[in-house]
Amino acid sequence: MIAAPQGLFSRPRLTVLTLAVLAVVLFLTGILGAVLFIASVFTLTGVFVWLWLRDIYRADRAERAELNRLRAHSAPQAVIPQSR
Repeated sequence: MIAAPQGLFSRPRLTVLTLAVLAVVLFLTGILGAVLFIASVFTLTGVFVWLWLRDIYRADRAERAELNRLRAHSAPQAVIPQSR
């Protein structure tokens, strides 16, 4: 006589239960993966926007410093009267 297979898949009820658990795990993993992907896209976008704004701010400060330097050099000098 052939022995019935032993193990997890030997009973139909356990097979259905195993497949259901596997389906739930795969479903949740898929959702978790999608959520993590979306969060990473938003995070990277936020980082790039922050770096872009910081670059604009630094460029503006450098431009103002350069204009102030040019103004200081081109300002009319006070004329000091010389006594004879």
